[in-house]
Amino acid sequence: MRHHLLHTKDLTIGYTRKGKTVKVVHQNLNLKLVPGEFTCLLGPNGSGKSTLMRTFAGFHPALSGKIFLDNRQIQHFKEKDLSRLVSVVLTDKTNVGNMTVFELISMGRHPYTGFFGNLTPRDRKIIDQAIESVGMEALRDKLVNEISDGERQKAMIAKALAQQTPIIILDEPTAYLDLPSRIEIMQLLHRLSSQMKKAVLLSTHDLEQALRFADKIWLLGNQGEVQSGTPEDLILSDQFKQFFERKGIRFDNITGTFKIPNPQARKVKVSGKGVEYYWLLNALQRNGFAEGHESDLSIEIVRNGSPHYLLKKTGGAGIEIGSIEHLIHQLKTLER
Repeated sequence: MRHHLLHTKDLTIGYTRKGKTVKVVHQNLNLKLVPGEFTCLLGPNGSGKSTLMRTFAGFHPALSGKIFLDNRQIQHFKEKDLSRLVSVVLTDKTNVGNMTVFELISMGRHPYTGFFGNLTPRDRKIIDQAIESVGMEALRDKLVNEISDGERQKAMIAKALAQQTPIIILDEPTAYLDLPSRIEIMQLLHRLSSQMKKAVLLSTHDLEQALRFADKIWLLGNQGEVQSGTPEDLILSDQFKQFFERKGIRFDNITGTFKIPNPQARKVKVSGKGVEYYWLLNALQRNGFAEGHESDLSIEIVRNGSPHYLLKKTGGAGIEIGSIEHLIHQLKTLER
């Protein structure tokens, strides 16, 4: 049986509103974080993701139930001891003024350096190793306000590594990053969890990247429902459908993406394969068409040098078209 760095027993989370009424967000949570696994927390707005993360980090008290860190209840830890077990990376940009990347990352050593924060040679070595782990050696002496948002988040992850905690919690760290930076951060976290045997928990709205990189996914619903498992098992058991489908929005188990069915869509017969086929279907769906075998319209993807498209209507001659843009325009013309 694998060792649990963190696990909960019948945990209830929530918060106290103004007027001191208690709002329960989730009850009877039994979850676990395992060394070497990258876990992603998914759920709609208001499902309690941030409340759960803050409760795990010790920022927020549990309403009832138990949280165990290394088989010891979280409330039995002093703040200093807790900071040696759990490090936290938040969404908000840290106001660090004219601090350098090295100085920011060195803040991860505060649980060990004492009140004055004097760095020993060993501390500096650990900081340098953290910088190397996230590939920021060239930016070591740069000011934080001179680097990109993606580089700043990497520096915050390096700070968590310098803290040398077995558990790293990240609350939507990729929320404001562009797509390449989001992918880079997710790749980095998966690699670090695997190579350093850390338990990494990240909350996100990015379903596509969670499906690609997470070893485990926790699904939190607005009605208190919770599911945990590998991305593949959650898809094959239709859990993603149950959690995310809404009227007019369908989750496709094959592609791991959302589709918007249109029963009124004009059917078009499509023949072909490969990347052109995939993106042709995407363009057809967006423009009110759908693939269907019973149709007087047909499109054949032809690969002869650069790909082109042969559009035919029953009883008429075929038209060769060189781009999807012009193909869609021609289809709409035929519909008039």
